[in-house]
Amino acid sequence: NAYPFSTRYQNCNQWVAELLAAAWAPRRGDRPPLLDREAAQAWLREQAYEPFTFEAGSWLRLQLARVVPLLHHDDHPDDDLAAARFRVSMPASLEAFVQRTVPGAQRLELCHDTRHMVLRRGWTPLGAGCEPAANDLTVAYDAEQEAAEPSP
Repeated sequence: NAYPFSTRYQNCNQWVAELLAAAWAPRRGDRPPLLDREAAQAWLREQAYEPFTFEAGSWLRLQLARVVPLLHHDDHPDDDLAAARFRVSMPASLEAFVQRTVPGAQRLELCHDTRHMVLRRGWTPLGAGCEPAANDLTVAYDAEQEAAEPSP
C-alpha cells in the first residue's frame, strides 16, 4: 500500500509505474533517462498519473490498518489519512495511464487449461474458466490439430 509519490516504500505496481516513467520520459539534454525514483515520480505527476483510491470506509478501519504490520500509512499525505483513503498504484491505474499515454496500445492476456490456450487482445479481461470470446485466438491441445485458429 505504498504511496506512489513517496520513496519510503514501493509495491510491485509502483515499480512498474516508475519503470514506465524511466522508459517514456524524454531525455533532457545530455542527461540519461530517469534513473532515480524521485525523478520518475515527478514525471508521473507531470503526466497526471492517477493512482487507484481505496476508501478505508471509516476512521476505525483506518486505525485497525495502522496496527497490521505489513500495511504502511506513514508515507501517505495527512489529507488522505484524515479522509480514510489510500492512493496506491494498482493494475487498473497502470492500465488507465497506459491507455491515455499511448493511444492504440493493446493489452495481451493469456490463459490456459487442460483443453486449450486463449490469447485475448484488448482491455477487456478474460473471465473465469478460460473461455474464449469471438475475437480471441484459441490453440486447442488436440494432437491432431496443429494450427491455431480463431474461436467461433
